[in-house]
Amino acid sequence: MNMQYPTNMIRRRALYDFHDTGSPWNEDTTLSLPAEDHIRAYYIASVALNILTLLALLGFLVWGCLIRQVRRGSVSLPLMALQFSIGSFIIYEFLTALFLLFTIIGVTVKQSFVIMFMIGHVFYATGLVLLFYIFYELIQRYLERIAAGGKTFVPVAIVHWTIVSLLGILSVVECVAYIVRLVESIDSKSYSLLARNWTKLYGTQNVICWLMALEILIWVCFVTAKSGAHRFSARTGAIFLTAGAIFFFILNFSSAVVAIRYYLEEKYVAPIYMNVVNSTIAFVSVVCAYTGILSCCTQCQKIGAEYLSSSQQYARPLVPYHLQQYDDRDDSADD
Repeated sequence: MNMQYPTNMIRRRALYDFHDTGSPWNEDTTLSLPAEDHIRAYYIASVALNILTLLALLGFLVWGCLIRQVRRGSVSLPLMALQFSIGSFIIYEFLTALFLLFTIIGVTVKQSFVIMFMIGHVFYATGLVLLFYIFYELIQRYLERIAAGGKTFVPVAIVHWTIVSLLGILSVVECVAYIVRLVESIDSKSYSLLARNWTKLYGTQNVICWLMALEILIWVCFVTAKSGAHRFSARTGAIFLTAGAIFFFILNFSSAVVAIRYYLEEKYVAPIYMNVVNSTIAFVSVVCAYTGILSCCTQCQKIGAEYLSSSQQYARPLVPYHLQQYDDRDDSADD
């Protein structure tokens, strides 16, 4: 799903305008494709899938903004993180689709165009880390309800937040290495140690995300099995969350396979058709994962509102004893 700098598809042109300073960042470069028709077809299919994913994410953003928090009697929903995660992927998908369209058309741009790749990479990493946070947050809220106010699952929460923090740190280092690699490639400098190790960092990050997604799937299945004993346990929401976790696992598993094959080993170059395969898996997985998360949050909101309504309906005000006697005398007099 992630977009990388396509150095093999950019050919430099020694074209400078009158005000050019000679900086490689101001050099013109043409985004182009090889002459083979099947490669062009692959790119057209990829951009179509990216646009479909972008439209789906825009719909999910509207859906997420319509969900409201019901504080009393419901799980606390990570709505802000959810909206930021969707927004991050929207920016990433937009930049990816823009690059693919420019490549298909054959647009001439400045070398500073690679800044778009830096921005897209950062937003992709941000959206991914936030997705892990959202899953862990929802799992923890369900575990708290299962524990019924106890501290049985407090160590689980500590482990989860530690893992997310470490993933965030690794993502920052990986993004820095990616940006350094792009800058050094434009400046025609030999790669530094950090830039040379970017492929290993990127591959390791994908493998770790796959293992984390597997752990999330196991915990979601656990809370789904344990939910249901209480009227307001949101078992239906847990089932939706399980469906989302399954497709989230598929997304990270496919990324890990590609990372191990083409990034960690560094023996093979990913074929062009892998762009279509990755875009297809990403489209299905992202749509289904966010559908599961948003459906879970919507179900929790409905059950929280139902709980709040029933609590207000059956709650009786506390009346002092002498006023109760006075009310009883009034009722007798009326009779």
